[in-house]
Amino acid sequence: MEDRHLRPGLAPASVGALLLLLQACNDAPAPYDPGASPAPEPVRQITWDSSDDRAPAWSPDGERVYYVRGNLRAPFSDLPTLFSIPSEGGSRELVFPDLQTEDGPGGRPLTTPAVDPRSDRVAFQQRLRLAPPAGCGEAGWLCLSPTDTTPPPSPLLDEMALRVRAPGDAGELGDGPGLEFEMAGRTEDPTAVNPPEFQPVVGRVIVEYYPAHRLYAEDNTFFFRPSWNPTADEIVFGDALELRRWRVGEASSVPIPGTTDGVSPAWSPDGQWIAFVRLDRTRNQSSLCANMRVFPPPDPPPPVPTCVQETTDYGLGTATVEIIRPDGTGGRLIGEGLDPAWSPDGRYLYVRGGGAIYRLSIDDGEAEAVPDTEGGREPSVSPDGAELAFARSTAGGSRHDIWIVPALP
Repeated sequence: MEDRHLRPGLAPASVGALLLLLQACNDAPAPYDPGASPAPEPVRQITWDSSDDRAPAWSPDGERVYYVRGNLRAPFSDLPTLFSIPSEGGSRELVFPDLQTEDGPGGRPLTTPAVDPRSDRVAFQQRLRLAPPAGCGEAGWLCLSPTDTTPPPSPLLDEMALRVRAPGDAGELGDGPGLEFEMAGRTEDPTAVNPPEFQPVVGRVIVEYYPAHRLYAEDNTFFFRPSWNPTADEIVFGDALELRRWRVGEASSVPIPGTTDGVSPAWSPDGQWIAFVRLDRTRNQSSLCANMRVFPPPDPPPPVPTCVQETTDYGLGTATVEIIRPDGTGGRLIGEGLDPAWSPDGRYLYVRGGGAIYRLSIDDGEAEAVPDTEGGREPSVSPDGAELAFARSTAGGSRHDIWIVPALP
């Protein structure tokens, strides 16, 4: 591993582990084809939905697996819906039948379940609205391409709410504990002035997209997924810029120092550590106003296409798995990968990398592949540590189902 991946205050883990997971972000996982080799017992598929099943999470007793079905980026159809299903397989059930419907449309867009380790409460996130296209409509004009009259929506979400609710709770969705926050993954400067050759246009927008924005746009990773501490009074989550801690019921959250560009947090079983993924900013990609014009066009039109948006887009480099104390101290590099999940004994992290799921040792970073997890992502370890639930891409790779395999001994 090159020195650029080591930050001040981080102790390096096993280099061999990092090499095994080198392609965690850059290689798309190979789709799993169950027809190629029949899945052995006790490897089992527990969802068979025609939609996309993602982000599994175990109930505290290990009897059920919670998951989200649907596409978070679909504004009107296939809305993300929370379900649970017996871990041995069976019929799925809506987690909140008073808030959502089986078919998605007409319900509330809810996603990323995390079950309270001490009760049946579920932490989840609600999409409040889609982010507008960067810069469009904020200064009285729209961004248009020559071939499309509708600006594309931002792949990230602008307003989200982190909520906690038990399946049997009555009342409106906002009645219980909740925290609204922004998750844009970008900064904008709408006051920048165009150079003289682009006048009389009044201004352009300077947009800076952070790595989490590209991770979601290209990989559709649920990097903002919440995670409970073991005493179930605090939740850690990501807002696309850093990690934040929220004491359940309070009106605000606090940032965790040292977690810039941190995503996908997971609180350790003993509460002493938070594992997360740090996205690398070193591979910058910049573009200047590609095919963008002002609408309606100024009269007379400028002699050259008008630049209305200047963008700096941080491309995806490596994704390092790190652990840090909840107060932001003691940061340590463990390896590379995505979607970290703790083993119940706190000795290992299961991560996605290289088209499958691996187990990383906290002590030395040694990596070991988990059998029968090709095309797997978003691992979740059962409370007894015996099994691993994860989302697996089916043949074709466009959708996922929930599978369970034995965890490593």
